[in-house]
Amino acid sequence: MVYVGISEVHLIFRQSRSLKDKRQILSSLIQKLRNEGFSACETEMADDPKQGVVGFSYSGKDLKYVEEKQLSTRDIFLGDFQVGRFRHELVNFGLGDDPMELSWEEEEFK
Repeated sequence: MVYVGISEVHLIFRQSRSLKDKRQILSSLIQKLRNEGFSACETEMADDPKQGVVGFSYSGKDLKYVEEKQLSTRDIFLGDFQVGRFRHELVNFGLGDDPMELSWEEEEFK
């Protein structure tokens, strides 16, 4: 069994004045995620200096560990920005089985 945790975070950069400001913050966030073993990249709003979306995933054979790992990322998303939405899913990719969505959660932050 392989479990995959997939997350997407919508970020708002109120203090950002340029794409360079935003990309410095995003580069740091993405590197922190990669240091924790995640695959991560900016997925949307690349040309908007005030907003961005980061997608990241983690896979493993232990469902509970993958879920805990996904939820542990909340501490990474503290800084000079606001989290607009944090969404994550857990998917089961079993050998020979159809992928099965195990859970899905979306939170709106204000």
